[in-house]
Amino acid sequence: MTQAARTTASTLQTWTTANRPASPYLGQMGWNSSLNQLEVWNGYVWISSVNQSYSISDLIVAGGGGAGYRMGGGGGAGGVTVGFYDYVAGQPTMSLSIGAGGSGAAAGAAGNAGTATTTTYSGVTYTAGGGSGGGLNTSGGAGGVASGGALNINGDSGENGGVMAATSNYQGAGGDTPMGFGFGGEMPVAAAGAVGNSGAGYGGGGSGGRNGTGNTSRAGGAGAAGAVIIEY
Repeated sequence: MTQAARTTASTLQTWTTANRPASPYLGQMGWNSSLNQLEVWNGYVWISSVNQSYSISDLIVAGGGGAGYRMGGGGGAGGVTVGFYDYVAGQPTMSLSIGAGGSGAAAGAAGNAGTATTTTYSGVTYTAGGGSGGGLNTSGGAGGVASGGALNINGDSGENGGVMAATSNYQGAGGDTPMGFGFGGEMPVAAAGAVGNSGAGYGGGGSGGRNGTGNTSRAGGAGAAGAVIIEY
């Protein structure tokens, strides 16, 4: 008498996109006949069982600082950070926050700092710090500090403002953003006085206001907003 071996096999579930399991468990796999592919539940969404992981890079620029009032110092530029993520299709999305440029100072005040730009994915965060605001009458703001990335470049500081003589003064230009992404505001040249110029591009610092004839004080220029640039 010949005894035949007995085998058992599990049957792979089949479904369409419209009638996938309503309450899937982590790792549940099945054949999607609508898409003609195996797919698996990763705890968030259904993804193809074929590896769909790929690298992305992001370049983030923070907001530039606003400039100071009346012979004000220029605002510092935002920092720049370049980072890399291993992105897996279907995983939680990247979160990001784009920094605003700081406002220029009004009467008798220093400029306001720009805010940081950040990106976060799968627990990893990259940060480009905002530029500091320019000081009232004198010092320029410090550039923003970048951290966490594969490449971190701090923003340029704004130039100082001040007095050259009893009837002559100067104001600081805004700081430039690294890698040419933004430019600081230029110094006003009108003898009668002028408000400071705003930063240009992404993350440029504003320039200080120029005191005019008759001691007419002027407001500082605003810093430029930051940005996030993603490549994949």
